[in-house]
Amino acid sequence: MLPLLLLAQDRDGWVTPEAMEEIAGWLDTTPALVLGTCSFYTMLKREPVGDLVVSVCTNVSCLVNRGPELLDGLRSRYEDDTAIMVEEVECIAACDRAPAIQINYEYYGPVDTTAAVEIIEKYRRGELRGAHYFGLITGSKVMAIEETRIITKFLRDRPQDSWEYAVAREHNQAYSALEAALKRDPAELIEEVKTSGLRGRGGAGFGTGQKWSFLPAGVFPRYLAINADEGEPSTFKDHMLIEGDPHQLIEGTIISAFAIGAHHAFIYIRGEFALGTERLEAAVAEAYKNGYLGKDILGSGFDLELIVHRGAGCYIAGDETGLLSSLEGERAMPRIKPPFPAIQGLFAAPTVVNNVETISNIPHIVRKGGEWYASMGVNKSTGTRIFSVSGMVERPGNYEIELGMSFRDLIEGLAGGVRGGRPLQFFIPGGASAPWLLPEHLDEPLDMDRASELRTMLGSGAIMVFDDTVDPLLVSWRLARFFAHESCGKCTPCREGSSWIEKVLYRMTNGLGRPDDLDLLLDFGSNIVPGLNAPFAQTTICALGPSTMSHVVSLERCFGAEIRARLQKDFDKRRTLEVTPA
Repeated sequence: MLPLLLLAQDRDGWVTPEAMEEIAGWLDTTPALVLGTCSFYTMLKREPVGDLVVSVCTNVSCLVNRGPELLDGLRSRYEDDTAIMVEEVECIAACDRAPAIQINYEYYGPVDTTAAVEIIEKYRRGELRGAHYFGLITGSKVMAIEETRIITKFLRDRPQDSWEYAVAREHNQAYSALEAALKRDPAELIEEVKTSGLRGRGGAGFGTGQKWSFLPAGVFPRYLAINADEGEPSTFKDHMLIEGDPHQLIEGTIISAFAIGAHHAFIYIRGEFALGTERLEAAVAEAYKNGYLGKDILGSGFDLELIVHRGAGCYIAGDETGLLSSLEGERAMPRIKPPFPAIQGLFAAPTVVNNVETISNIPHIVRKGGEWYASMGVNKSTGTRIFSVSGMVERPGNYEIELGMSFRDLIEGLAGGVRGGRPLQFFIPGGASAPWLLPEHLDEPLDMDRASELRTMLGSGAIMVFDDTVDPLLVSWRLARFFAHESCGKCTPCREGSSWIEKVLYRMTNGLGRPDDLDLLLDFGSNIVPGLNAPFAQTTICALGPSTMSHVVSLERCFGAEIRARLQKDFDKRRTLEVTPA
């Protein structure tokens, strides 16, 4: 259903009622079900939107870089222009270019209102098409520390053409690891990945080889799904990998499918990634053309069909079971576990779901060995990892570093430190779902298990840095607004709780708070996350529910006394105004 809805929108500019009826007829379902699915995804428009859709991000990294001012300026400028629709959106994975916009899903940034208007007008006149976005590092300071580049090396070395098949084949050994893998026993490949210690890079940090081994023996068909629906605020690493080195991802996908015995694989790519989709589909076509996909790959007897499936604007599709629901043509609502996807996933068959960064490592592990990969990193956090650093730093961008490096070396050494030399107030170490850390934690290692001991997580690898001018309540409110917007509505605690949390934080942020508001939020939150600090305890099907409380818990841990004093002061001020005669 989702590809048909996207096709209808591409044809007509929006999904018309007639198109919904047409799709319902093709799929032998009801127009009401098509409408319900269409309304679930934010990219699908049910009214005419004009020739240009200008999407302005106001999520956290853009928020602290004047994104709301940009939105207000563009709305004022194009308020009566029916050819241009200006919309406020959640994170668009361009956080190192904050504040950023998309014009018909092509990236521009950083921009202010004047620059954005100039770009829009050029675009309208047909003078401009698409800024190529790589997430390259900016800033003037010399880096004091070097990266350890494995999966980002090639796209950094050849940013002008790294996505092209001939270039990747000649200069990056593209598909050579696949050629070697097809001559090995699949079980041996799984053991190699286990030896590497590679853990999922999407957020949970689960052992990749271990996940593969959970598939029940002798049960077929089985599927492989690659989660490229990068939607965690301030995360933009997968975006770079897809655009810059799609053949690396495809090769890793084929090797992984061979290892687990899957003959159908899907790459579920975020709908807003227009250029990424274009390059990925072109790379898949090249892989088919050169015998790396399809029937009897390289004469090995192994068959694999690979489908690139576009999303349509839905953060909850980043949950592995929500992604599977969306692949099946439904709303991207998460499913109760157990059964886990390895037992009953896509189309009720055994399924493995892995992240883009995770799969991109596979060719290198096959080529150089699991022990080589395990020799890097620290403790059980082996290898390298890409961290997306944004917010108020001199050089926002993606950095691939060996795990075990300190937060200080990453933030100050690679990202150039806090912008303008201002003091660091706090930072978020692993995306919107991760509890916050303070300057006293800068010398802690980037270690998944150590992060857990600190009662946080490395999560999606998005590190957001905030100086002393930022209001922590404002950041918390904006995160609450994101989770309230993205809740699928399936679980009552999340559906009702996320919106309620956002409303209370809004009044706290705007001087209308009550002295006990923070305690009220913490007490309420225990209905979503029993005990709040209990790991994996939750009353919702997926992790979005507990994520609605991570930033609230952070307010208590990091700024509790300060916030309570502020709430009392605001309350006393209002009481004084109420009793003072006019």
